[in-house]
Amino acid sequence: MAAYMIVTAIIHDREKFIEGYGAAAADLIGKFGGEYLIRGPAAKACWNSPEYSEVKKLREGLADVQVILVDGPDISA
Repeated sequence: MAAYMIVTAIIHDREKFIEGYGAAAADLIGKFGGEYLIRGPAAKACWNSPEYSEVKKLREGLADVQVILVDGPDISA
């Protein structure tokens, strides 16, 4: 059974966060068979792209689809 973990965070020291917690959490996720599917702004860029707009048309009338895109804080600073 698939499970998805959606995490948002306000990061105060990006470099230390990525080097410490980020690296350790990524290793642990992998240890338990998990993987990162998408991170940060890439989800919004994909969702709003002209390419995805065309792809979405391919599912019309074929499936009831629920898409959850969680808007989180800007953590790029």
